[in-house]
Amino acid sequence: MIKTYWKDGVDITVIHDKSQGSIAVGESTTPYIHAFLTFCGISEKDLIRDLDVTIKLGINFKTGYLIRVFSWVWTNHW
Repeated sequence: MIKTYWKDGVDITVIHDKSQGSIAVGESTTPYIHAFLTFCGISEKDLIRDLDVTIKLGINFKTGYLIRVFSWVWTNHW
């Protein structure tokens, strides 16, 4: 995102220690992921192919003292 916005005004270096493994928290995406990827110039196909990710279409929220569950399924942005 930074490189997309600043273009040649910045240099970005990714530092990754393979011995540390990865964080696999199972977070879900929101409808805004499409706008974010478009802004960055990344297609969903490239993201899935290159990073082996899954775009999830729903989130369950447990809120309040009554433990009400809210489910959101986003289907109109792909």
